[in-house]
Amino acid sequence: MFTMHPLLEDDGKAIRDPVWGYIHLPDPLLALVDTGDFQRLRDISQLGFVHLVYPGARHSRFEHSLGVYHLAKQFLLRLLKSDPPLQLE
Repeated sequence: MFTMHPLLEDDGKAIRDPVWGYIHLPDPLLALVDTGDFQRLRDISQLGFVHLVYPGARHSRFEHSLGVYHLAKQFLLRLLKSDPPLQLE
């Protein structure tokens, strides 16, 4: 079995995402998300001017970044739990 890295833990805070459900952010990552630079991503559109053609197309870089973290975490967890186990260091 492997030792869970603190950034892969499900403790800390859960943020509701419309696509992925609840995304769990451990305390070290939550400190990063709480910075002004990261919060600024809320005001930057991921889709540019697409909302002018499709009014429901609203997605910020903030939401996108949280979703990317979630998917990367799921991918890494599957790699770590694979059989035979990978030697990732």
